[in-house]
Amino acid sequence: MAPSLKAPGSEPFIAPVIEAPALDLAPVEVADPVEPAPVIEAVAEAMEQTLDTAEVATTEAVETAKALAKPVVEAAVETVEATADDLTLLVGIGPKLAVALAELGVTRFAEIAAWGAKDLAKFDNQLNLKGRAERDAWVAQAERLAAL
Repeated sequence: MAPSLKAPGSEPFIAPVIEAPALDLAPVEVADPVEPAPVIEAVAEAMEQTLDTAEVATTEAVETAKALAKPVVEAAVETVEATADDLTLLVGIGPKLAVALAELGVTRFAEIAAWGAKDLAKFDNQLNLKGRAERDAWVAQAERLAAL
């Protein structure tokens, strides 16, 4: 039975059933079947040659990129080493804490000298200093060392 739709207060609407025409499904004959093996072999050979070429090109590209990147990385390291201050000169900062500060982007006395109360609280919290930066007067020490 067809679905029935009814608006409130009206007679139900019954959708008509439409039948599709029958299809003639006569068998179809294939004139000359294609043998897939030679086609597959040709495609596989072409793909293999392409992959060999791509692998060589990729290896060469990687080696070239490494060769080009090496001097850039060395220059960047030299620049960072040249611009970084020895934060262990501040009383209360040892080698481990200096590395932790560097990981947070603090490598210069001038940066510590510019810290305000919010910065002190932020780094105290991040590094679990328990007030050490204020007790050891890192900002005042850094101001003196940055002036040298």
